[in-house]
Amino acid sequence: MEFYTDLACEKGTQNFDEVADDLEYGCEEIVININTTKKMQEYGKPKGKYYLLNCPNLEVLAPVVADYVANQLADYLRLTLGEKIGEKVGKILVVGLGNKDLVCDSLGVKTAENLIVSTFETGKNKNILTAFCPGVSGHTGIITSKLVKSVVQNTKADLVILVDSLCAISATRLGNSFQISDSGIVAGGAMGNNDEIMNSKFLGVPTIVMGTPLVIRTETIIGEVLTKLSDENIDIDQNIYKNISNLIVTPKEIDRLVSLSSYILGNAINLAVLGISLQDQKLLNF
Repeated sequence: MEFYTDLACEKGTQNFDEVADDLEYGCEEIVININTTKKMQEYGKPKGKYYLLNCPNLEVLAPVVADYVANQLADYLRLTLGEKIGEKVGKILVVGLGNKDLVCDSLGVKTAENLIVSTFETGKNKNILTAFCPGVSGHTGIITSKLVKSVVQNTKADLVILVDSLCAISATRLGNSFQISDSGIVAGGAMGNNDEIMNSKFLGVPTIVMGTPLVIRTETIIGEVLTKLSDENIDIDQNIYKNISNLIVTPKEIDRLVSLSSYILGNAINLAVLGISLQDQKLLNF
């Protein structure tokens, strides 16, 4: 059975294009460039470049590690922005996806709250940063992808950054891994939503997706247990999946994880887009 994950590094043969494990605090960087049909089949992901920063000691050593992680993400995001829009002044629209009333799905909204939005050129990079949180279609009655596309067109954004909670296979990655990709995302994909994939082609401008895995589908956890039981020749009733396919699991400390992750992502975006240092950001948010 195939288990759902938003993280490219959890699929495939683990033969990644780049791996850097000599970072501080035990952090590890992984880069996967899915640029062929074979790789798409191998990883089960659309074409694009996927960057993952894994920080197993993040929660234990925060806030020191939090600032380090924000700087690492900002470095990669700044590089990606340069590849997408060059050196020109850009209007960057950050879209905080998710449900603000559901803690494990509120990462996008909380990240948007940490942004230093502007309607004029500011900072070293001279970019303009705007933010928008579309909510979920269950609250608005409007398909999220269509709402986002409309805002992108009306604001004439040069580039879009979509921020959302992600789904993982491994519980060890929850709240301490960060992925940046340019392949797009489906709002509510972890719950099986069939909305349009929001990517550069659909939105009409370069699109970047940032997120942190905060949930695991129940069938993934049960599947791992059943696999072990199967290896021990214990008979398994496969019908068990029918009753759990629409359930997800999140850590009990989810409030703290969302707060920490949104702080990191928000600061990383402010630093990469506006050039405002972490120290100055803390003063502005005092």
